[in-house]
Amino acid sequence: MSNPGLGLLLALVSALTSVVSHAFLKAGEDRLAIRVWCCLIELATMLPVVLWRGALPLELWPYVAGFGVIGATYHLLLLRSYRLSDFSAAYPVARGIVPLAMAVGGALLLGDHLSLGAYAAIATIAGGILLLAAGRTMSRHGWGAALLTGLATIGYNLMTAKGIRLAQDPFDFLAWILLADGAVIPLWLLATDPGGARARLAQSWRPSWPIGLMMLLSYGTVSYAMRIAPVGPVTAIRESSVLIGLVLAAVMLKERLDARRIAAGLLIVAGAVALVFV
Repeated sequence: MSNPGLGLLLALVSALTSVVSHAFLKAGEDRLAIRVWCCLIELATMLPVVLWRGALPLELWPYVAGFGVIGATYHLLLLRSYRLSDFSAAYPVARGIVPLAMAVGGALLLGDHLSLGAYAAIATIAGGILLLAAGRTMSRHGWGAALLTGLATIGYNLMTAKGIRLAQDPFDFLAWILLADGAVIPLWLLATDPGGARARLAQSWRPSWPIGLMMLLSYGTVSYAMRIAPVGPVTAIRESSVLIGLVLAAVMLKERLDARRIAAGLLIVAGAVALVFV
């Protein structure tokens, strides 16, 4: 089923929930413990579904396994990136490289067809996102962590898009990849801090559950959007969430907002509007 209009609407829902959840994660005192709670919410939500619906066809398992590995790597890189850099710098760098790369990946690997106007709109959004990070003081390690986070984002999105399009029932596939996503990070916490994991989780549960629910909604909506619409425009609309992130960084995290970031925000808006009409 192809429905680009609904796909872009779902991508917008994903953008809103994604950036709010990331801002709250960045503001959290123990981000790894919060992320573990988010994973436990995924497990508690998806385990009954997969037990009820049963196993996937064999051809889909490589995509589930690939998503689990790349997704876990992404989460760890994201936490490191937020530890090293301001949210208003790390988030745009990590997200800025994603839209155009996904558009090219969608054309080469998924058979998506986009007009030159769509590519130009996606490039405008990506440029605006990267401009948000320009001029910010980031260490070499901060830049590296943010860029690797972006590469991991591209990897797990392509895995999701390919798998969910191959799946006869997209919701079965989505349940399995979210189950895989939820399984690794809790084990990482237990392995790296076996003595303190329980206390850290006990202190972090209260702010974690709304973040976990928003992350679940965010990835569920964008995954289905990539089934029914080209991944380039879907990803571009979703990653334009950095515009909302500007406001949240200024209000919640007390990070500075200047004229260049406002101009970058206008670029993102222009690209997003153009993308809807090309």
